[in-house]
Amino acid sequence: MTNMDTFYPLWSFSDLPDELLLRILSCDCITVFDLCRAAATCSRLNNIVETQNLWRLKLMHHWPKVWDQLPYKKKVTDWHDEVKQLMCFDRQVQKLVSSLSSRLYQNLRLASNVHLTSPVYNEVDALVLSTNYAPYYVLNALRKIVENGSQFENMTEKYYALKVMSHVRQGICIREWEEFMARQPSQQSLEMGALLVAKWFQPHTDINIKQ
Repeated sequence: MTNMDTFYPLWSFSDLPDELLLRILSCDCITVFDLCRAAATCSRLNNIVETQNLWRLKLMHHWPKVWDQLPYKKKVTDWHDEVKQLMCFDRQVQKLVSSLSSRLYQNLRLASNVHLTSPVYNEVDALVLSTNYAPYYVLNALRKIVENGSQFENMTEKYYALKVMSHVRQGICIREWEEFMARQPSQQSLEMGALLVAKWFQPHTDINIKQ
């Protein structure tokens, strides 16, 4: 041991207290994949990674558009599971959209403005209705497809993603409108009504009122 080691002892990551480790893992630069890798290293880190507020922060920081749209956040009890669902929907939606070109090719040959068929709508609706926040996770996956790469890359997938997005967004609008109309007149606002109308007519645009 050198004289320097006497004054500056060597510290390892595991020597840090749990509170500080949690603070480090909460940093924006730490991804969800980083958390999974950390959890696999030892039981102590696994327990820290299971902290619900940590996953809540990850969803809020890494998927801000999803976070802004989620209603009833206070009712969520398992944010880790919500993040897993969000990522699972990414894969499912990508698989669905990628399959639409070959499935609807005949329709596309017969019409310049092809509409999604009932079986496709049924698949989309099954995804959307599978969990409470599924519509917002599906929209996130569709948004990723549309915004991926340049405007002229993967245009077929983007075309179908926009078709599915319209269907999902307008489905959400219908449910939100029904909830809005079921309220007492004193709880209905002109601003919220206008917001719902704007969402219906602009299904490809993220429209939201930040609280």
